[in-house]
Amino acid sequence: MKKQRTLPKQLHTIFLSTLFLGGFLLLVVFGAGIYRRIYSIQQESSYDRALLGYLNTSLKAERTAALILDESKQILRIQDRDAPEYAKTIYLHEGSLREEYILLDQPLLPDGAIEIAGCSSFVLHYHKDRHLLEIVTSEGTIWINTGLREVVLYE
Repeated sequence: MKKQRTLPKQLHTIFLSTLFLGGFLLLVVFGAGIYRRIYSIQQESSYDRALLGYLNTSLKAERTAALILDESKQILRIQDRDAPEYAKTIYLHEGSLREEYILLDQPLLPDGAIEIAGCSSFVLHYHKDRHLLEIVTSEGTIWINTGLREVVLYE
C-alpha cells in the first residue's frame, strides 16, 4: 500500500524550496550591488591615475625644457626645446584642465585648447631648495624633480 504525503510535509517542502530560492536571489542581488560599487571605485581610481600620469609624462618627456610657472594664475608652461618661443601650456579653466601649444607671449585661448580632464583644482608650488615641483589637483598630488632644468617663476 502506498502512503500519501500529508499536507504539512508538502508545505514543509515548499517552504524550504522557497527559502533556498529566496536566499539565492538575495545573494545575487547583494553580490551585484557590491560588484557595482567596487567597479565604480576602480574606475575613479583609474581616472585619477590617468590624469596624474599624463601630467607626469608631459613634464618628464621634456627633461631639458625650461618650466615657466605662474603660481598666482596657476599656469604651467613647458618651453619647447626646438622652438623656444613656443610652449605647451597647462591650466585650469571652467572645471577642466586644458592644454594648448602657443607662443609664450600669446594670451590663453581656452576655447581652442584641448581638454585633458575634468578637474576642480590645479595648484602649482615650486620648492626651490629641493628642486621639486608640486602639482596638486582635485584628483591627487604629484611631485616632479626638476633637477638641473631651468625654472622661471612669475608671481
